[in-house]
Amino acid sequence: MAFGVGLGHDRVVAFRISWHSYSAYSAESHTLYWFAEEPDWRSGPLRKSLGNAMSHKPVDPPATSDEIADWTAAASKYLDAVAAAAAELRVVAQRTSRRRRRRLTGGLARAAYAKAREVHLARVRAADTAYGPVREVIERRLAEQAAAHRAAGVRAYEEQERRRQKAEVRFREWERRQALADRPLPDGPTPRELAATGDEPASWPAELVAQVADVGVWWSGLRASVRNEQARAGAVRDILEAINATAAALDAAGRPGLIADKEAPNEQLFGWWIAFDWSGLPDSAVLRVPPDMPVGHLLGGRWDYDLYLPDRRLFTPTMSGYQFATVTTESIANGMAQRHRWWKQGPEDFANSLVPAWISYTEQYGMYRHVRTPMVDHADPDVYVPYVQAVARLAVLPLRALTPSQC
Repeated sequence: MAFGVGLGHDRVVAFRISWHSYSAYSAESHTLYWFAEEPDWRSGPLRKSLGNAMSHKPVDPPATSDEIADWTAAASKYLDAVAAAAAELRVVAQRTSRRRRRRLTGGLARAAYAKAREVHLARVRAADTAYGPVREVIERRLAEQAAAHRAAGVRAYEEQERRRQKAEVRFREWERRQALADRPLPDGPTPRELAATGDEPASWPAELVAQVADVGVWWSGLRASVRNEQARAGAVRDILEAINATAAALDAAGRPGLIADKEAPNEQLFGWWIAFDWSGLPDSAVLRVPPDMPVGHLLGGRWDYDLYLPDRRLFTPTMSGYQFATVTTESIANGMAQRHRWWKQGPEDFANSLVPAWISYTEQYGMYRHVRTPMVDHADPDVYVPYVQAVARLAVLPLRALTPSQC
């Protein structure tokens, strides 16, 4: 245990010793504060003086060097008195041990030992009373210290909560600004709908101008968002059309090359494995840029950019149509074990999962709260549009290669 000097007072990490004098058949609890390092808590001086019914806990009472010296002397005097009383009791216990076990003739020995126990307890109580003023001072210091720590903790929490509330206000204001793009204008259409058609109003409502500050910058960003969204919709459409065309061609040809796969032991699927090669994609690092969405109201977390792309999927016919399947794991037996199972997606869900749609932020501890915003609202079209077009092109290639005419 480290001993050192703190600010404003000599800081010594002490020990709060609690012990019971079970050798005298007493359940009384006693407390001592020890300001010296103990070399061995199992067989050191304190254990020898106080016995096995002892526990220790580190404490850090504020004190000066002189106070520590006085408290150490008082604790040593206390220990000496307790040790002497215990030694005398042991002498009587050993002397009368055999005779106390005699049922008929051991009465005098038992009485002598009972008297020794009473004397021992009286001496321990006297030592405890003499040490009492020192113990009261130390415990008062510890109580004041704990109260100061609690007050500091309350102040820190209140300051943290004040900052969190201000950050929450900033987030809600940001949400309101984002919602302006889809709020109908006085003449009917929304700003996003106008941007999609290439139109622009002659003037903007005063309320909108007040909220966005710079209308020119806001309108330019909205037009970029629409361009991204159109590119994303086109990429999803291209993938979905390829999926449907491949499924129709396979059905028309009698599903040639169909294989049985039982990677998940509890369910066998039939289908064709499709391997995707994404090596021709543009660099996605420039898409991994946090948006201007404020997240200061949340605890520490991480950003996710919805850029995962699978290496392969099983294209499998089912009762509800074609699906894409892969093997995953699930917990069973209340989390004590896991098993493999198939995870399936329909064509539309699969196509949408390939083209990045969201930027999200998730707390890594606490309540794991989660907020997200569309990637199309924040990505640079000169980067996002070529990227999603390349995703669609590379996704379509192995699908078309699966059609009977290409096999």
